[in-house]
Amino acid sequence: MGFRSDTLEVIEINEKKELPKKSLENSIEVLPLIKSLGIAHHLIDDVPAKEMIEEDGKKVSNSQYMQWLHNDGLLVSWLLGILTEDTHSMIMGSETSKQIWNSLEEQLLPNTIEQEENLKDSLACLKKGSLSITEYIKKFKAICDNFASINKPIPETEKVFKLARGLGPKYQDFRMVMLSKPPYPSFTQFVLSLQNHEQMITEQREEEKRIVDHAQAFFGQRG
Repeated sequence: MGFRSDTLEVIEINEKKELPKKSLENSIEVLPLIKSLGIAHHLIDDVPAKEMIEEDGKKVSNSQYMQWLHNDGLLVSWLLGILTEDTHSMIMGSETSKQIWNSLEEQLLPNTIEQEENLKDSLACLKKGSLSITEYIKKFKAICDNFASINKPIPETEKVFKLARGLGPKYQDFRMVMLSKPPYPSFTQFVLSLQNHEQMITEQREEEKRIVDHAQAFFGQRG
């Protein structure tokens, strides 16, 4: 497979830019960081050829291979450094980051599937009920973050409808206004609107209570 030269820049790992220490019990946890460094292709693509053949048939060294060798060596060192002892046996014989990654994914995949099913159950059971809006949204986001951590992120629109579904019948009018027809709001927009709606309801209740308290005090004084 070809390599993109713009993603083969030498990785600088020193005291100023130290890769965090994470556990690879769930290998997906480190994928976002690997992507941010521009080296995720090391986990997918094959090793580039050591030599290239020019138009005249002459063999020349492939500079991309040397860059790949350097980057992959650093990535392998980091992966080995964050592996727990009980996972070392999973990568016996692996030499490249791709081989290490594939070995881990093959053996950790059953755990990921179980986690996904548990998260689906948790999300299906999550209802606002007696929770405050803040607590409900916090719990919902935590489950979504856990989905993302196993590389199973919930699409934006789906998150909106799932969050709305758990609000309960008291928010039926709000749901109708926000989700009756496309274009649907982003998850962030929906959460912000929900918080504003809740704040408005709270203020209305406080105002109603103030009026009732004032009326009770007035008639109480008149005897």
